[in-house]
Amino acid sequence: ELKEAQRKEDERRREEERQEEERKEAERKEEARKEEQRREEERQEEERREAELKEAQRKEDERRREEERQEDERKEAARKEEARKEEQRREEERQEEERREAELKEAQRKEDERRREEERQE
Repeated sequence: ELKEAQRKEDERRREEERQEEERKEAERKEEARKEEQRREEERQEEERREAELKEAQRKEDERRREEERQEDERKEAARKEEARKEEQRREEERQEEERREAELKEAQRKEDERRREEERQE
């Protein structure tokens, strides 16, 4: 009877120990699962931050290119305006030169006419 009671007690203790080991193993597995989930969430968060950073960089590059394009357009417009003014200045000089030449010819013609008139009168 004593041996049987001892055997049953040993069996009960072994069963308790086995269940305790199973419980500890289940706890360990759950902790490992949680840790793996935490790492995965961190990895995804890092990917999200990198994607946001890339997008911000892309937008900044695009903004800078647009600014440069507008600056180039502004410079080109200023260059064209300068060329137009220079062309206008040259045209005005040419017309002024033509006017002076015409005045000179007219003065010369009058002078010649006056001289011929003088010669005729003599």
